[in-house]
Amino acid sequence: AGCLLLLLFAINSTVMASALVLAAPESDSYEEACRRLCGKWAERFLVVNIVVANVGTCAAYIDTAALRLSSSAAFYDLPNAFAQRILMVVITSLLVLPFTWPPKLLGTAVPSALSLLLAIGVGVSVIVICSLGDFGDGGGEGPNLPPAVSMSSILRGVPLSCYAFSAMSQVFPVYSELAPSLKNPRSMASIAATSASIALALYAGVGMAASSYFGIDTKHDVLANLEVVDPRLFHSLGIVYSIGILMGVPLMMYPARRSMVMLLASVLDRPADPSNVALATLSTVLLVIATLIAFVARDLLPILDVLGALSAIAVDTVLPGILFFSSCHRQVVSCHVHSMLLSPDSRHDVAPPTPWDAIPGQSVAAPTVIAAATVTPAANMNANANMNTNTNTNNINNMYATTTTTNTSSQVVVRDIVSRDVLRASLRGRFVAEHQQMRCLRCLVGVGIVLGAAAGISSFTAVVLQW
Repeated sequence: AGCLLLLLFAINSTVMASALVLAAPESDSYEEACRRLCGKWAERFLVVNIVVANVGTCAAYIDTAALRLSSSAAFYDLPNAFAQRILMVVITSLLVLPFTWPPKLLGTAVPSALSLLLAIGVGVSVIVICSLGDFGDGGGEGPNLPPAVSMSSILRGVPLSCYAFSAMSQVFPVYSELAPSLKNPRSMASIAATSASIALALYAGVGMAASSYFGIDTKHDVLANLEVVDPRLFHSLGIVYSIGILMGVPLMMYPARRSMVMLLASVLDRPADPSNVALATLSTVLLVIATLIAFVARDLLPILDVLGALSAIAVDTVLPGILFFSSCHRQVVSCHVHSMLLSPDSRHDVAPPTPWDAIPGQSVAAPTVIAAATVTPAANMNANANMNTNTNTNNINNMYATTTTTNTSSQVVVRDIVSRDVLRASLRGRFVAEHQQMRCLRCLVGVGIVLGAAAGISSFTAVVLQW
């Protein structure tokens, strides 16, 4: 059931990322796209959800890293001060603070890449350890019984699975900083699919390996199970894991800061162009808020439950679909124009109104060339008739050259007519194919919206009943 949920939300995340970029490819941010398509109130709703979700995620990262590091400090007999969770929360926040200051998302590339590599390393290590069976002094075969699957566990897993692929707030920042050759919806869809596939493989691999080894004793935190297998290995992996999630804080903090900038610009009616110092200050304020949340957060799951049920599902499954359908409604006129241009009623004797300047690689002056080639045969035939009255050799040679020119010009006309038909058929076929792809995408987006709404309601109900 867990793997199916992960697969479902991985596909949904890829679909929604593609739909979000297709909805407003000219926008530089999620907030700008929301304002253009749904208005200011929708933009402010989005900003609140992004800030809550991303700052809460940073708080969860800091809290988890502080717990791991304080536990490892006590295990390795470091000074007691480092074994205090509160002090470790402050230390981890100070360590990660400078990485949240870069004004552009590209500035977080190094810590983000390090976070990804460390997360993959820890995940692969867990898979290998669990696959080996007996490992270390405290090892042993796990229970044969698989973890029990209940409705409450499924409802609890829905927001976590959605939250595991929560990335819509990073889609437009990544898209806006892509190279010009890659800045198109198709490339963004490939990037989203690749990222979701890597995350799905890692999540599913760790989950299946741990559940097959530990059985019904599998905990929600798999690393906690490894403490029984080998405490030294557990704390070593815990330190690596802590560094990895701390390096992921800048990537989560950037969309929250950007949303706050957009909100302040909208409220104050000013352009969103703050200085680097102002951006660094805002990052510091948001990180302080996340640190204060980490102080009072004693467990990771309640935070993830609330964020998954309220913010992540709304931002990652419902709102992108709404923006996509709103954009489709606004593009009806454009689609109608395309269908008129590609209508089979066009005649060969009428030059096509657009296609040359609409197709890359064609010259805008191409219709003029066709028109000139169409007039050429008549003029050449008149000249040929006049030249037939002369009997000298030079005139015969000129007549031969003119006749050759006439044949060549006629071939040009025929070739241009054929090329025009081929071009029109190619454009019509491309338009039909794209129309079918868009219809399929609309169906997937509609299913995603329904899925997200149902998952949000059921997950929120489960969280309320549990509390």
